[in-house]
Amino acid sequence: VGANLGTTLTVILGSLGGSAAKRQVAAAHFLFNLITDIVALATLPWLLDLIRQLFGSDRPLYSLVFFHSSFNLIGIVIFFPFLKPFARLLNKLFKDQEEDSFALIKNIDPKVPTAALLSSQTAAKDFIKKSLALNALALGLENHSLSTMDYLEKYRHFKQGEGLLLQKLIQLQAEPFSEEEAKHLEKILSSIHHTIRAVKDIKDIHHNLEEFKNTSQDSVYEFYQSTLVFLSRFYQELKELLEIKEPKLMREDLTTYLLEVEKEEVQFESKINQAIQASQVPAKYMISLFNLNREIYHANQALLLAIQDWASL
Repeated sequence: VGANLGTTLTVILGSLGGSAAKRQVAAAHFLFNLITDIVALATLPWLLDLIRQLFGSDRPLYSLVFFHSSFNLIGIVIFFPFLKPFARLLNKLFKDQEEDSFALIKNIDPKVPTAALLSSQTAAKDFIKKSLALNALALGLENHSLSTMDYLEKYRHFKQGEGLLLQKLIQLQAEPFSEEEAKHLEKILSSIHHTIRAVKDIKDIHHNLEEFKNTSQDSVYEFYQSTLVFLSRFYQELKELLEIKEPKLMREDLTTYLLEVEKEEVQFESKINQAIQASQVPAKYMISLFNLNREIYHANQALLLAIQDWASL
């Protein structure tokens, strides 16, 4: 009975500092085992008597297995009718701080179109900021210890916000806006679509990034590091760009950045070609490097277009 409860310690330790889902699983595991162990101790005399009748005293291994299985089965029977309220309790007790990120989206009320349009503009900017943070994590610019599973979980959360935001905006499209307001909403939607594309582009090369980060090929690792140097500066500048209060100044900077990312893409491709001609890049990495360069360029371009659309509101 003690060992049954003790096994929950590993799950609890693994959930510390983790996502809400991890903590929910750990809590469920602990509470289920705690209650089944209490049941085991409370019914111990009757269970032991039943085991003696079934197996006698000459088959201790069978007796032990039956004892362990029986009180866990009783626990399942006890929990089963209450699974939904138990799940709701866990969802209430353990929430990701990230869940607050949906607050701006939830404030968009299609029943009040004019106010919803202003809320959508604020939510679109926040959505761009979140895409920058998520891509920075995928690229290893902020948290080098982030596991693939953690990144994918954050990506899943981002997709939830995306779905909720698009749902609100689609509802807004049905409202009788003026021509100017309709164009305003169209720009917000365009900004959101570019943002989604930027995140998807980086998601598609996440496995390449992991491969290059752990490669033993010096030339390939140098390409990876040079990409991170550029992106680290570029992402920081985009964050600062989003804080510019004057839209005109923002649009002027955006034109410069669009030319810069295009120039970086061409230069990077040229370096790859030179390295291949000098036999410095193994054949298995060639396509992946070109793919990395292309998708990063598309992601950077999409982010700039998203900001451009937002700045034109």
